[in-house]
Amino acid sequence: MFSQHHIRPRFEGGDDSEENRVLLHRYEHALIHLLRWLCTDSRRDLGGFSSAMRTEENVLAAARVRAINPPRTAGINPPPPAPSARKKQAVTGRVIQYRRNLRERGLDPTTGHQRRTRVRADPFTWFVTTLPILFEFRTGLQYTHPGRTSDNLFDVSSAEIGRNLDNVRRYLPENERRPVYNLYKILSGIDQTCSGWRILHVLIKNQQYSIAQLREIYLIVFPVWENSPIPRPDRRILLEQIRVLLVEENLENQIIIATLIIDFLFERERLFSDEN
Repeated sequence: MFSQHHIRPRFEGGDDSEENRVLLHRYEHALIHLLRWLCTDSRRDLGGFSSAMRTEENVLAAARVRAINPPRTAGINPPPPAPSARKKQAVTGRVIQYRRNLRERGLDPTTGHQRRTRVRADPFTWFVTTLPILFEFRTGLQYTHPGRTSDNLFDVSSAEIGRNLDNVRRYLPENERRPVYNLYKILSGIDQTCSGWRILHVLIKNQQYSIAQLREIYLIVFPVWENSPIPRPDRRILLEQIRVLLVEENLENQIIIATLIIDFLFERERLFSDEN
């Protein structure tokens, strides 16, 4: 059985040109690599000797296996399957009817997952993401989240802020470039820092507030909202009830924040009622 031998081995930079190849019997091929190994102590030559000394049956068996299952080229990803060969998600009649109902209401059916996720989201954290927030990293680098910039309430989320903070990582020292996890903990006031970031302040009507101050107002407003009958009473009625509670807590000057929270809760409920 004969095999091709490279005069200058490929592992030393040799090519597959005819000038660099010679046809040898496999025993001659094995002997050359054995002599090279004795001179150079190269593991590549020892491997070439072992490969050339394989029995003819093993060589033919390996060739049959490679013909059935071609080896994957190291470092090169296989090409993606054709669109016709890709597995498509099954669309049931219930899903089709659900999407049709959303389109009839003028809603985007592709945001269904977003809506289901926001139902479980903490309303306070979601409310904070709609406001301008100044973040600071421990190295002094700052990032300003602009708050809500569109009419779609689903465009703001803690995940979206986290992605923006991840994009800022390229300005950080290499040993500080870590992804942001659990950002909702500092947005909700559970933690003071998250992956090296902290909130300096939240800006409302040119006034600076901390998360703790917003949380204090929210804990007064949300029970009034939650205990109000459905359909909800007029916005002015709710604000009058909240104003009385703020006066009792000596927070009557924070009615602006309470108004923003009530408007947010109204819009949030309207979005979910539109879906149903």
